[in-house]
Amino acid sequence: MAKRYFPFDPKTAFADGVTVSETGVVADAETPVVLTVGPGRHDAWLVVDVSAMSANESFRFILQGSDAADFDVSGEGEATKIVNLAMLDLGDAGGLFAGATDQGVGRYAVPVANEIKQQFEDCKYVHLYVAVTGGSVTFSASLSRAP
Repeated sequence: MAKRYFPFDPKTAFADGVTVSETGVVADAETPVVLTVGPGRHDAWLVVDVSAMSANESFRFILQGSDAADFDVSGEGEATKIVNLAMLDLGDAGGLFAGATDQGVGRYAVPVANEIKQQFEDCKYVHLYVAVTGGSVTFSASLSRAP
């Protein structure tokens, strides 16, 4: 099978060589990185390039979409929903699900669409949430149009 090419566009980057050691939304200078994808259907790939990770730990990358850039559904914000659009579990097999093997350094590409349960979710904004069990992970991440 031929390798897929995922063009990099700085306008769709969440992180470039960032090290994360705490659970939260990927940020640039402490400001959450929120990409505006606009209305309509979106088919893309979440591309995560992992260059380093702590041994014996696991990490979960979750691409989330919302109808408002603040992603605040507490009633004080503008968002009415947050939807998980894609998930990627990496790290030590002990922290992964269903008997998965260790997933370490490398490039991972996960298909993304804003169609959930055969319904179109109008997610105009996306951000990347990383759950960390311990240690740290160094990565670059972006959205790439479906090849």
